[in-house]
Order: sequence, then structure tokens, then C-alpha cells
Amino acid sequence: MRQSKYITIITMACALFFASCSDEYMENMNTDPSKAATIDPNAQLTTAQLQTYGDLSMMEIYRNYHYAFTQQLMGCWNTTNYGGRHTLDNNEMSRIWTSFYTQSLKNIIDAQYRTAEDAEKVNINSVLRIYRVYLMSIITDTYGDAPFSEAGLGFLEGKFNPKYDKQEDIYNAFFLELEDAVNKIDPTKDKVTGDLIYAGDVTKWQQLANSLRLRFAMRISNVNPTKAQTEFENALAANGGVITDASSDALIKYMTIAFSFGQEAYSDYRGNSLSQLLFGNDPANNPSYLCSTFFNQLYNSGDPRTFKISRCYYDGLIRHSSMLSPADRLNCSRKVRKNCRPPSLIRFSVISVIRQESSVSLMHNLIWCAWESDFMESAR
Repeated sequence: MRQSKYITIITMACALFFASCSDEYMENMNTDPSKAATIDPNAQLTTAQLQTYGDLSMMEIYRNYHYAFTQQLMGCWNTTNYGGRHTLDNNEMSRIWTSFYTQSLKNIIDAQYRTAEDAEKVNINSVLRIYRVYLMSIITDTYGDAPFSEAGLGFLEGKFNPKYDKQEDIYNAFFLELEDAVNKIDPTKDKVTGDLIYAGDVTKWQQLANSLRLRFAMRISNVNPTKAQTEFENALAANGGVITDASSDALIKYMTIAFSFGQEAYSDYRGNSLSQLLFGNDPANNPSYLCSTFFNQLYNSGDPRTFKISRCYYDGLIRHSSMLSPADRLNCSRKVRKNCRPPSLIRFSVISVIRQESSVSLMHNLIWCAWESDFMESAR
């Protein structure tokens, strides 16, 4: 009996030993030694910035729906077929949602979460918060109510089914987040090293945050004019001020790389995908043009932005030469500006400057530029 008891004890000890060895073995086997246990939050900021307009698959929704619904663009097959015909296609319409939440926002929220209590990383945390607000503003402006307060916390806090916040609550949180982030920025503290927009200049991030507050205040002006005015004035008086000249324009700088529109292009964020989609899959025969509704509204109302976002070219030249060569095209913009009446869009093609073939426009995407601040202040 005693011998049987000893055998049982030894058997249990061996089982526990081998079980622990098995757990350790399995853990080691499932751990990729080539992967880092943590990620530099600056690197996560870089990735998120590049993904914003470098993700070719996510950009499709802009050409297919956004610009068509708002009558800003028309012409190419994609714009006409989807938004132009009000075609319901959830795969196309959900691209921003499925891309932002699983990629750029995932990186931003993770980095923000891990730097929140670190006094040595106050600047990168503030920049991450500002950029998170910008990304979420695209989501809520596109879809309305959306996960915000609990978004991206599945791995971090086990919140795998984040609640949907009301758009009003999201906008209210924007103002608070931006104000707090601006006030916590300290140029004497940590250097932001992964910033493709301002190269780590945190004072310009303050200006961007305050400028975004102007934009959001304008967007709620019809539903809550009192709050809109308060937020607008507070933003103008906030630390750092707002963007007032081109040196502070918020630009994502991309590389000049060739796009084949093959599968590999959808995982390469180094190029300006939005520019490519506006350019059209087949630039010579299937380009995107500014819609006459949009252009005529700008032109007829004397909007100062008209020829900042558009160019007019003579159509005959386009039909008989390559769209890839700007030297072969006749820019009629100056003549159109001097005209006393809107140009005939039958004779002229009007295209966005982002489609211009200069290295600047192909490499950059605007988040905010100085003339938007001027326009908002004049419209106040």
C-alpha cells in the first residue's frame, strides 16, 4: 500500500514536470524570435501616416463613392459606375472602416495606450492623439456613429466588441482630446522621430490640432452654433495658434514609385495611392475629372479656392497626346480666370491639382493647408 502511494506521488510529480516542460516548449515553439516584443511608437506613427493615403485598396472608396456623391469628381468608369449610379456595394463602401480600424488606427491606439503614462514620451503621445482624432474624423464623417472610446482595445483591455459612440459624443471628445494634447506638448521633452508630416516639429502639431478644431467647429455650426463659436474662438486663442502659411501645411510625403495596379501595389504604402486613383487606371482614356457641378459652384460664386484645386486644359490636346506628359498639354486656367463667364465644360477638361504630374503633387497629400484657415476665418 505504501509502495503504491509512493508510485502515485512520483507519477504525479513527473506529470507536472512534463506538463510544465510541454508548456514551455510550446511557448518557445510559438514565439517568433525574429519579431520584437514591443514596437517603437514612433515607427507605428510612421506606418499609420503612410497607410492613410498610401493604401490603394482603401483609396477606392474616395473615387468610387465620396467624390461622386458630392459631385466633386466624375468621368472614370469607377466613379460613374458606383457613386454616379448610386450602386450599393458594401465591399467598396466599407473600405475606410475595415482598413482604418485594422491598420492605421490599430497602430495609433496601441502606441498611444503604451505611452499614456510615460512622462518621457509626452510629445509622441500627444502627436498620436492628434492623429487618432484626424483618422476618426474621417470615419465618423463617412459613417456617422462608430466605435471611438473603446475602439482598438481588444488586445489591450479585452474589449472585443467596442460600443458605438454617437457622432455628437465623438465630436465633443475631439475638442477635448485636441485641447489636452496641445496643452501637454512640450518642445523641451522627447523628440518625435517617426513623423513624416512635420519631421518631429511639435509646435506645428499644435497648429494642426488647433486648425482641426476650427474645421470641426464649422461642421457643427448648423446643429450647435453656440458651441461651434466657442470652440472656434478657443482654437484661435490656443497655444501654438493655427496654420496660417504654407510652411506649416500638413502634408504626407510619399515616394515617387511606379504603380502597376497589380496585387503587390495594394500592400505597398510608399506611394501616393489617392493621387494614382484620381489619375485613373488608364490615364489616357479613363481619367477622373472635376465634376461641372462642383467647378461651376466654385467659379460662379467667386470662391478663392477655385484655381487652387483645379486646372483647365483644352480637351483636343488631351485626346491627341499623352496625359502622362504635362508639357504636351495646354493649360487654359489663366484664360478661364479672366473670362467673364464660366467656361464651357464641353470644350475644357477640369482636373484637380492633385492629378498634376509634378513631383510635389504626386508625392504629397494634404491634411490641412493655410488657405483653409484663411477661408474659415473669413467665413466666420
